[in-house]
Amino acid sequence: RALQDIQSADRNFNPDTFAGQAVQAYEAIVLAFADGDRATLKDLLSEEVYNNFERSISDRDASNHAMKTDILSVDLAEIEDATLMGSDAEITIRFETEMISQTQDEDGVVVSGDPHPHTVKELWTFARNVRSSNPNWLLITTRRVD
Repeated sequence: RALQDIQSADRNFNPDTFAGQAVQAYEAIVLAFADGDRATLKDLLSEEVYNNFERSISDRDASNHAMKTDILSVDLAEIEDATLMGSDAEITIRFETEMISQTQDEDGVVVSGDPHPHTVKELWTFARNVRSSNPNWLLITTRRVD
């Protein structure tokens, strides 16, 4: 019902293509975070999430660490939940991906992560004011799930 309400409030919203667009955002955000690409992140994240990501990137930079992430596959991207409160819409996507992600120190020693593929299961919530002229949905929360 909430997806229909969002579509009624925003004629450009298409629930059938939203999950696919969320995959593009997921990949862009994960890779931008690994690369320390703050400009890309600033356009895709809420202020609070951006500040958390930026703090992690700054800590990594201060330690002379480098992160490398390869998304091998996105096996699931489906709408888990949706709400519309006034003009504020939120949509939560369940992602299941296979990736390799590791952080190395300046000598190339792995300090976190794993050089082998692993499954990542997460819920990401995107939000947008449906009355806004800005068409971008911003990531407002992420959490790992089992």
